[in-house]
Amino acid sequence: METQTDPYQIEIYRAMTPQQKYEVMQSLIDSARALKYAYFRSIHFDWTDEQIQQALCDWFLYARS
Repeated sequence: METQTDPYQIEIYRAMTPQQKYEVMQSLIDSARALKYAYFRSIHFDWTDEQIQQALCDWFLYARS
């Protein structure tokens, strides 16, 4: 599968400072965690918050790309 990257987007990323790139990355990670939390909550409605947090930790620790 081939994807095309917008040259304008590449310019934006190249112009970012390392701190800005880190903040974008952290925002993406936070969004992924929030979505996965909502998913676990929807299928395991009887779990406590601690159980969901543990499942999140496990999922991110053992996730594969």
